[in-house]
Amino acid sequence: MLRRELRRWLDADVTEHVAGDIILTAYEAIAEIVALADPLDIGLIRMQAHLDDDRVRVVISYTGSWELSPDPDQSQRRLTLIRALTDHANFHRDEHTITMHLTTYR
Repeated sequence: MLRRELRRWLDADVTEHVAGDIILTAYEAIAEIVALADPLDIGLIRMQAHLDDDRVRVVISYTGSWELSPDPDQSQRRLTLIRALTDHANFHRDEHTITMHLTTYR
């Protein structure tokens, strides 16, 4: 559902190629967060997207509890892909929230 909403929002103002990169990185960020999440905890994932004159910023956050040891190979592949397709990616985790900030210039 989040991918469809993001695609619909991007279609009006971003080229198809850039929109595809943003959607893929958002999907991978959500997959990384889900991989970290505790399967017994029903946490909440939120996504916000902002379009400035020259960039698209996507913030994905998860509030809940998580495992501290995700599969390092899968995690590394996701983060490598995210960094390759965005101009800036930032990952932050504290005791209550995991947040990914993604920025792509259009």
